[in-house]
Amino acid sequence: MPQNAPIRTLNVKYEEPKNDAQNGKRSAHMWNIKISQDLHETEKRVHLFKEIKNVPDSGHYFFRVNLTNISHQERAYIFVRRFTGPANDWTFSKTHGNFRQEAFEGLNKIYLPSLINEGDVTKEQVGIMFLGKGGETVTSTVSEAYYGEFPTSLYSSFCKKCTCLYRCFESKNTDTEKEEY
Repeated sequence: MPQNAPIRTLNVKYEEPKNDAQNGKRSAHMWNIKISQDLHETEKRVHLFKEIKNVPDSGHYFFRVNLTNISHQERAYIFVRRFTGPANDWTFSKTHGNFRQEAFEGLNKIYLPSLINEGDVTKEQVGIMFLGKGGETVTSTVSEAYYGEFPTSLYSSFCKKCTCLYRCFESKNTDTEKEEY
């Protein structure tokens, strides 16, 4: 299974109003979302997330998710929810609010500080939420999800290696500049 597999990174699924509704299903190493409802039903939500109980070493976290085949752009959100209390108590924090950002087709990213141990926050959830309402059928596929402490990108890593090689092979120019001063 790939390291950025959504079912590994976003290992918790919670659905509202009924958690056993099966609107979010695993398929290979991806999450497939299909929320269908009648016009008169209350809104339905599918939350896919990772629970964080300790502050990351850097004090921040980076979350990247790739959405494909999304039917309604305005129905997907990246979120950070903050809670207080012991391990199995999911009471929302009163001192720090939650974060929510609209997500779109393609890569979506956030890089935020963790607020665990600040105010009454004892744990956080980082993930993505899909919302269905008004008789719509909302569909999407979560094809990649990454959680870590630092932003990553293939381009950034590749450029740093090229810069290192350049500096190593061009060190003669650096030495001559030092001798002139």
